[in-house]
Amino acid sequence: MLKKLKEKPKLLPELFVLSLIFFLAFWIRAVNIVPDRILSYDPVYQYRFTKYFVDFGVFPAWDELSYYTGRAFYMPPLMYYLTALIYWFLKALMSSITLKTACSLAGALYGALMVIPAYLLTRELASAKAGLLAALFVGTAPQILTRTFGASYDTDQLVLFFILLTLWTSFRLFRNPNYFNFMLSLFAFTGFMFTWNMFWYTFYIYLGVIFLWITGNAVSYLFFKGRFPKREIIAQITTAVLLFVSLNLAGELNGLQPLRWFFEVIGFAVHPETWIVNVSIAELQPIWNLVTVAIVPFLVSGALIFALGRKLKNLENFALIFATTAACFIFVSFISYASTSKTFSLSGFRDFTASYLLYSGYGHVAQFLGNFTTGEFALDLFILVTLFSSAFFALYSLFTENYKSKRFVFVLVLWIFFFLTIKGGIRFTEYVSAIGLCLAATGLAFLKAERDILKTLTHGLIIILALVSVSCGIYLGYRLGPDIDANWDNAWKFLREQTPELALVGTWWDPGHMITGYAERRVIADGAHCGFDCMYTINDRITDLGKIFTTKSEKEALKILRKYQGTSPEIYWIASFDLIGKFQWLQYFGTGCDARVEYSKCPLYNMLQLENAYAYTGGNLTIYLFDYGAIKVLYLNYPIAFYVQGKNAMLFKEVLYYENNSVQESSLEKYNATAIYDQLSPIFKAIGYRLTKQFFPWSVWISRDKSVVVTIPPHLREALFTKMFMLEGKGLKNFELVLSNPEVKIYRVKNLEEGWKN
Repeated sequence: MLKKLKEKPKLLPELFVLSLIFFLAFWIRAVNIVPDRILSYDPVYQYRFTKYFVDFGVFPAWDELSYYTGRAFYMPPLMYYLTALIYWFLKALMSSITLKTACSLAGALYGALMVIPAYLLTRELASAKAGLLAALFVGTAPQILTRTFGASYDTDQLVLFFILLTLWTSFRLFRNPNYFNFMLSLFAFTGFMFTWNMFWYTFYIYLGVIFLWITGNAVSYLFFKGRFPKREIIAQITTAVLLFVSLNLAGELNGLQPLRWFFEVIGFAVHPETWIVNVSIAELQPIWNLVTVAIVPFLVSGALIFALGRKLKNLENFALIFATTAACFIFVSFISYASTSKTFSLSGFRDFTASYLLYSGYGHVAQFLGNFTTGEFALDLFILVTLFSSAFFALYSLFTENYKSKRFVFVLVLWIFFFLTIKGGIRFTEYVSAIGLCLAATGLAFLKAERDILKTLTHGLIIILALVSVSCGIYLGYRLGPDIDANWDNAWKFLREQTPELALVGTWWDPGHMITGYAERRVIADGAHCGFDCMYTINDRITDLGKIFTTKSEKEALKILRKYQGTSPEIYWIASFDLIGKFQWLQYFGTGCDARVEYSKCPLYNMLQLENAYAYTGGNLTIYLFDYGAIKVLYLNYPIAFYVQGKNAMLFKEVLYYENNSVQESSLEKYNATAIYDQLSPIFKAIGYRLTKQFFPWSVWISRDKSVVVTIPPHLREALFTKMFMLEGKGLKNFELVLSNPEVKIYRVKNLEEGWKN
């Protein structure tokens, strides 16, 4: 009791600083909340069921809108309960608040809460100061923030909270398997179970810790005559079994399926590509090359440390790890650059290294540890190397302190799961970032300096990391928020108000949640996975959607659509602008041709943005040239698109453009190539190009506002997507255009009875 009373004065400043970090984490997540707006896609799915619970007090037994004819609802309900309570509380204070606004505030709150278990876990592993630093890192890390800001109302916030919380409670239980720690872990894991069906993830980490600890003791006993703690091993195994059984009982009694989920975690970890939607998400693409970048310095540093480490002091060991990590990062980048580039240049190597380690849109090493980047290459590389070195230094410090200690075993298993989780794809780097940043803060706490100047440098390093962390969080917080697009808003409003209540809507799976959540209509497929509990699985449906977009046959499309119609009186089909950039996947699943490896066989649409526009005047003639980079469009009486290579220009065989508010098709193939050359050659010469007599065998589509051009390969010229979006239904007999704007084209499907005949 006296010890606890003595610790209270120290605890109060810690709690004060932690509360400041919490409010900072909440503010950067809430600063860009827009009233009555949330982010599209998954947040809309979560909002739909939150609204159902708020309106009716229960969850639907059957969700007939999603994957029509629907499926049973089985989502863990904790987030819906908490958000409903928050909404009812806020509604009592502000009657004008909407549920969407409450969802955004709840999302910001859940995201900020994760700083508390980050503090607790790292405090347990190292010290209170390390815990506060970990809380700051986790609360402001861009890689975490981009998935946990307010408008992104999804389970990610609470999942991260419970990942860190269950790691903390399971570590306490592992260190001291008593009744209090058992109940604490049972409470944390139960909350996790009511949040995420993959909650066993951290339980597997807990089991891995016990297994490695028992294995280490067995090896020590058999080969080094160490002590074999039989009674403690029995206690650890018994505790793990009791926790497993208790969680299954609690889940089954509450209508959940924990035992099924236990095995699903293994299945997803081994074969995430089982459902092809995973294959098509850029966030889930394999990143073994980046895992290699992370593992190499880990292994090389380990070898050098254990060869030289005992001769070096604490800070010298950290410096050795830092230098080795930096050298390995640069070396692996150099090997990758040399294997992909035919010529070498220092500037090219620097740009490649920057992209490989720090800045690429998907897949760079900085994402593994929070993605703290400022745009200054030297500073960002320094931060990345420091965080990686600190995380590894935590492992090394615990090993040299006592390699048989439970703290060392726990941190080693965290490192193992760090790499195993990265294997699943970029999508999971928010989870490993939280774990990795706690390890980095732990390592920084183990830095010890004997001289004053070294102490000053150590403190300065920590201050720099803290300042960069805060600045990155604030900068990004102002730039995150809900997506606002009037074109899509009009599309949802049209479907909700101008179509039958039981109408079925089809498109690619991405907008499915908005169709069910905003348009309130049945959908063929959406972003929520649907396995064998659906009439047709997600694999069947995505394949069929791809076929409809890529086929040239309206009859084939009708046949597929009729398969999903059920009791729906009408079917509507959406072709949207965003699918141009995603068409790799529509084509892959619709035809089986993968443009990543067979581009010459099945090339894709290519979209270019307008870069500049010029006017040339000669005599009484003024011509306009629109520059889209390698493709340019010359406006005479009609637009002429041409491809440029150096000073040589080749005309595209066909241009699709807007005139008098309708799409026009201008084909040069019906004219004599020599005559066209003779007519246009002087004009091209005047603007600085040499015109060839051959036609480029692709078509070019020019957007209505001329801001974008899209090249159309020959095999996609007659595809239904081309006819629906670029030609706005021109020539289609079974699809009637009922809404058109620059982003979205909606068609009513006609003659569905023809689907039965084919």
